[in-house]
Amino acid sequence: MTVAEPVTLITDYLLAAVYGTLAAKLKRRGAATSTRLAAAALLVTGTAAALGGTYHGWPSVPLWKLTVYSLGLADFLTVAAAVFAAFRGPSRRWVLRLAAGKLAVYLAWITFHDEFRYVIYDYLPALAAVVVFAFLADRRGQSRSARWIAAAALVTLAGSAVQQSGFALHRHFNHNDLYHVIQMGAAWLFYRGFGEFRDYP
Repeated sequence: MTVAEPVTLITDYLLAAVYGTLAAKLKRRGAATSTRLAAAALLVTGTAAALGGTYHGWPSVPLWKLTVYSLGLADFLTVAAAVFAAFRGPSRRWVLRLAAGKLAVYLAWITFHDEFRYVIYDYLPALAAVVVFAFLADRRGQSRSARWIAAAALVTLAGSAVQQSGFALHRHFNHNDLYHVIQMGAAWLFYRGFGEFRDYP
């Protein structure tokens, strides 16, 4: 059976392995809700990478849809983890509802649109929110995560710019492959930041 994009499949699978490993390590670090949600976000992102790699190997519409749906869910879980570190009481509930509403809008939109840029459009505001919430948590003494989360966001933005530019290092190492390698660095930075999360009591 012919593999359509073997290097992209391999780099996506490697990215999935990185995310899966970090998710397992983070899950073992604590029982706080913010930590468990962050571990779930890493795991779902890894699942999306595995699905995306399989799609690049053997393209099919259902595989792609599962990939982009998973990425939307990962964004929601990431925001939810930061919400538990930065908010409590009614404020926490309202921000979680807003995040759930954003997820619903994204899922409805991506059902009828296939371009990866819409995934980026979804995770840009999610990244911004997570950075802001991490700084809030730091100011309240809940964590020391902000610098790591901000660094992860910047690396993710750089990777997104590369992916959208179409820049390739080699004809057998395209913009998607480079994006996956960059995201491995972002994954580690997110892991470091998430590991500092503590629930706001």
